[in-house]
Amino acid sequence: MEPVPARPTHATLLVTDAVYDPRAKQGSVAILVHHEDGGRSEAALILTPADLERLHAQTGRMLGDHERSRGGAP
Repeated sequence: MEPVPARPTHATLLVTDAVYDPRAKQGSVAILVHHEDGGRSEAALILTPADLERLHAQTGRMLGDHERSRGGAP
């Protein structure tokens, strides 16, 4: 029997630059995957242009929510 790997719980960004590969037409962001057993593993989050646009819109909205929560301009 093979051991069952611990399930991932979440991922966080590693402190590296994101990279866009024009030949592959995709972006890549280094992430750290956290597992239920406390283990961690490095991985790459691969993003298509559509993924990049969606992520840009979503993070922009989150930043706006963050600013408003701190009493900043809407």
